[in-house]
Amino acid sequence: MFVDVLKKIQQSAYVSVNSLSQPARTSKFEREKRQFIVTAYFDYRRQLLTRKEFVKKVCYRYGPTTNL
Repeated sequence: MFVDVLKKIQQSAYVSVNSLSQPARTSKFEREKRQFIVTAYFDYRRQLLTRKEFVKKVCYRYGPTTNL
């Protein structure tokens, strides 16, 4: 019994160590969040948005939500 537990721990550690070189998976929400910020930043750099509009756009989307 003890040996089986040790083998399982060793297997999980082996898999964890070998997967360190692979990039971590990101959720759909994180990809959309990153894409939104990049798009807004490029719009700001191309002067399609003013600084105030850029901050307002990003803050509105990622500000705290209150569900009262």
